[in-house]
Amino acid sequence: MEDGQDISIDVRPSVLLGLGVSKMVEISDVDRVANRMESKWGVERLPRLVSDFITAKFDQQRDAFNAAIESGDQDRISDIGAGMIRAWEKLDEMATSEGHRSLPDTIWTVKHPGTGKTIGIYNGNVSLMELRDVADASFPLEDLAKFIPNVLVNALEAFPGSEVGDVRDRRPLDDEIPF
Repeated sequence: MEDGQDISIDVRPSVLLGLGVSKMVEISDVDRVANRMESKWGVERLPRLVSDFITAKFDQQRDAFNAAIESGDQDRISDIGAGMIRAWEKLDEMATSEGHRSLPDTIWTVKHPGTGKTIGIYNGNVSLMELRDVADASFPLEDLAKFIPNVLVNALEAFPGSEVGDVRDRRPLDDEIPF
């Protein structure tokens, strides 16, 4: 270097962004990439599209990332999180190069909270083979709308942006009133 300056760049624990600016990788950064990949390829589908060896490496990285989260060590989360982002990007690159197709815009997938199975939701005409490839069970969007109670539709209309926190069966109130 000129003028005897020593310049070193430390990218540990960071991911280079845009104009050479480094940033600590946070859990939300990894979640954002994972959500983007699962929107593109389907819930838990992308690791199944690549070789068993690559899937095993991805699973090792995910296990290491989960352990880093459990540890609470921000530097470790950042280091391993950066690797997790690279792992997602590698799966995407490999699946694409091997000729696999991402989900059409008319199919969405989500993990069912009760069974853990992948649910496919579709809008419009889709191939039954495509649905079978991406989901354990599938529903047309119109059918799902039938399950939404009127009171919930009205509540969400009155409070835009609200989210459903929990859905429970109604149980009769048959316990004794203490007064």
